[in-house]
Amino acid sequence: MTGAPKISLVEDLIEAMVAKDLSKSLSILNEVSKANLDMQMFAKILIETLRSILLLKVSVGAAVELKDKLAEARFNFIKKISEMKDSPIKADTLREFLIAYEQMGMSYIPELPLELSIIKILEVSG
Repeated sequence: MTGAPKISLVEDLIEAMVAKDLSKSLSILNEVSKANLDMQMFAKILIETLRSILLLKVSVGAAVELKDKLAEARFNFIKKISEMKDSPIKADTLREFLIAYEQMGMSYIPELPLELSIIKILEVSG
């Protein structure tokens, strides 16, 4: 039986990625795995959060919809990340995690596709 991941772990991962801290990013995934949390659910929350960040980056109108939909602290986190310059969070980042999510069901090690995506994203942006 696996548990649902905490949103704070997703936010920690995104902050580590924005800081381009590969070691910390991979450590957070390891923490999720060791806690026996649902890695696919973690990936879904990550993808949803990255999507919200991208929407805020490209659409002023998205702010109104997201502000109504999300808790205040969650919206503020997404807004803060979306306003950061030189962030590795781009459309290609989201695409990379969508591919990783598809591959998770075929992977012997559940976190491996996410690890590979993070390595690829941070090596390209770093």
